[in-house]
Amino acid sequence: MFEKFKKPEFSKFYHMKSPFLPQLNDPRLYWIKGPIGIFCLGLLFVLLIVSIYFTIDAFSQDTQKPEENVLASYQQTGQFDYLTYLKPDVDDSNQGSTSFFRNIVETIDIVLSYKFVPDQPVTVETSEVQINAILSAPGNWQKEINLMPRTPQQPGEFTMQFPLDVAAIEQYFETIATELGFRSKARDVTLVAEVFTKGRTGTQILNDTFTTSMNVDVSSITIGLEGLTDESQRGYVDGIGYSHLGRFGYDVKLGPNSLFGPITLESKIGPSLIRTAGPGADIDIEFVDSIDFTFAYDFQNDTPIKSMKEDVEIFGVLENPGKWSESIDLVPKTSEVDVFTVDFHVDPAEIETWAQQKDSELMIDGGAKHNFNITAKVHTLAQTGDDLQINEFFNQTFGMALSKNAIEFGNEPGKNQSGSITDMIWVTDPSVGAQGLWASLSTGILLLIFCGTVFIFYQVKPPKLPRAEQEAKSAKRKHKSMILDVKSIPPLGISDGLVQLSSLTELVKIADGMAVPILHKNEEGSHIYLIIAENAKFVYMSGDKNHLRQWMGQQTVPSRSDSMVGPAGFQQYSGYKGF
Repeated sequence: MFEKFKKPEFSKFYHMKSPFLPQLNDPRLYWIKGPIGIFCLGLLFVLLIVSIYFTIDAFSQDTQKPEENVLASYQQTGQFDYLTYLKPDVDDSNQGSTSFFRNIVETIDIVLSYKFVPDQPVTVETSEVQINAILSAPGNWQKEINLMPRTPQQPGEFTMQFPLDVAAIEQYFETIATELGFRSKARDVTLVAEVFTKGRTGTQILNDTFTTSMNVDVSSITIGLEGLTDESQRGYVDGIGYSHLGRFGYDVKLGPNSLFGPITLESKIGPSLIRTAGPGADIDIEFVDSIDFTFAYDFQNDTPIKSMKEDVEIFGVLENPGKWSESIDLVPKTSEVDVFTVDFHVDPAEIETWAQQKDSELMIDGGAKHNFNITAKVHTLAQTGDDLQINEFFNQTFGMALSKNAIEFGNEPGKNQSGSITDMIWVTDPSVGAQGLWASLSTGILLLIFCGTVFIFYQVKPPKLPRAEQEAKSAKRKHKSMILDVKSIPPLGISDGLVQLSSLTELVKIADGMAVPILHKNEEGSHIYLIIAENAKFVYMSGDKNHLRQWMGQQTVPSRSDSMVGPAGFQQYSGYKGF
C-alpha cells in the first residue's frame, strides 16, 4: 500500500562534478584531515568565538553618550601699542657725508635701515632688498653691477648691512679703462638700494618698491660717503596712505693707527627714521626720551550681554634674571566697561638707571641686560541675556630688555583668548549601531565558513592504507635505525638456509639479537624484509600474496660462481623452503 521510503541520496549532490571546485572524494582535500586542516579548523573556531564576543559587546553598549553643549562663546583680545619719543638734540647722524683715510681703513660695511609706516593698519607680508652699484666715468661710460641679489628681510622694518669692497670697484674701473684704451680722472660710484614690499589691506594687495641711493667718492687718500640722509617715499593703496622711510649708514673698522686706534666708527640711526618703534625694533637708549604705551581690551560674546564690569591693573616686573626682581605699579586697579584702552608712560632710561643702582647695591656686574616685563591683568564679570554668569581672567605680558646701550622690544604685542559656558547633554551615538551591524555581519560570515569547514571535514574520508603499507610505515617509525631500504634484493636460492617468518616482530627480534640490519624492498605495493646471516636467511613478506608468489617464483638457483655477498660481507646461501 505504501511505497518504501527511500533515503535521499545526498551523495549524488556531494559528488556532483564542478569545473571550479574539488569533489569531496578528491585527493586534494585529504589535507583537511591532517594537522594543517585541524589547525585551520581550530583557528576558525577561535575567530568565531572572538567575533561573537565583540558582537555581544557592541549590542550591550549604551546608545546614548554625553556631549558638551555650548551655551555661550566669547573671546577676549588684548593689544599693547607704544610710541617712542626721541630726544631732539642727540641726532648727530644727519651729517649727510663723511670721509675716512684709506691707509687706516680695514673694512667698510654699508648699513641700510628701512621702515614701512602706514596711516592705517596694513599687513606687511614680505620685504626684500637688492643692492646695485652704478660705476661711471661722467660723459664717457656707465656700468651697473649687482652687489647683493634680492634677499628677504624682516617684513615692514629691518636694518641690514653689506661689505663695500673698494678694491674690487677700483679693479672694475681699471679693467674697463684698459679695454677702452683711456683713463678718466673722474670716477663716480653710486649705491642704489631697492626695497620690494608686499602686503594687503582688507580688500587690496599692496606691491610697491622703494629706492634710495648714496655716493662713494674714492680717491688715492680718502674714501668719502655722501647721501647719508633720510629718504621717504609716499604711496597709497585702497584709499590708505603709507610712507617708505630709509637711509644709508656705515660701520667702518679701522686698522692699527696712532690717530684713532683700532676702532669701529658707526653711523647712528636718526630719530626721523624711527618715529614709532614696532615690535622687534631695537633702539639706542641714548636717543629715547620716553615711551607712551597703550593697552586696548575687547570682549566679544555671541549672545547679548545684560551687564558687564571689568577690573584692570597694569604693573611691570624689573629683573636681573636669576639674581633679583622688583615689581613696579604702572596703572592701579581701575574699573572699566565694555571695550576700553588704558594709557601709561614709561621712562626706560630712568628704569635702567634704577636697575644699575640695584646691581651696584648687590655688587652684581652692571653690564648685564635687565628684563622689564609689563603685564596687564583684566578680570571680567558679565551676565548674558539668558542669565548666564561669565567670570573670566585675562593676562597679557609684553617684554623689553634694557641695557646701557639699547632697548630691545618683544615681538608679541597682541593676544587672543577664547572661552565658553557649557553643560552636558545626552545624544544618540550612531557609531554603536554601526559597530553592532559590522560585528553581526562578520560573525555571520565566520559562522558560515566554520560550518562549511566542519561539514567538509566530516565528509572527506581519505582511503585507508593497506595493512602492509600501514605496517611498513609503522616499522620505519619504530625501527628506523635497523631497517635499510634497498632497490634490489639478492636472488634467494633454493637451500635449507631460508627461513620464512610469520610476523615482522619476530624478524626484528632476530635482527636485534644477531646485530644485523634488515633489508627492505617495496615490490609494487608488497614489502619484503630480509636478514642475511652467516648460515641462514630470514625473510618476512606482506602484501598481495599472489604477487609475492609470482615474485618468489622468479627467484633462480645461482651457481657457485654466481654466489653474491650481501651487506656487511655476509655470504649468501642457496636453498628454498616452500612459500
